[in-house]
Amino acid sequence: AGILIETNVVKNSILFIIIGIGINFISSPKLKYPATSISKFSSILDPLSFFFKLSEEMAKMLSDFNKIDFIKLSQIVSRSIFSSNGIVKIRQNRKIFIGEFVKIDELGTIIIEDFNGIKKLSYGEML
Repeated sequence: AGILIETNVVKNSILFIIIGIGINFISSPKLKYPATSISKFSSILDPLSFFFKLSEEMAKMLSDFNKIDFIKLSQIVSRSIFSSNGIVKIRQNRKIFIGEFVKIDELGTIIIEDFNGIKKLSYGEML
């Protein structure tokens, strides 16, 4: 499971945004790391029904896209995901960045600080 968000921003304007969502309906018991799945929470939900319900909810959300306060949203996400400043590890291609979480800004960029200063990462995998 995971979420991919990719944006193309020029002069503080979003040209496009790509959002990908990976959802586990079942989880392999052979995984070396902990994972969860939808089937642990509901035995009556099937992937196709879930897809249509998710699509419906996303369409509602996207119809209100221009009304979203991205600055406020970034503050809420920063507080809820990282309730206290802590050390994060992010892999970007083959490079790993380790630093203290600062915030997620209004463009969705995660900002961390390491010994060399501030780093702004617009994509990567949280480790």
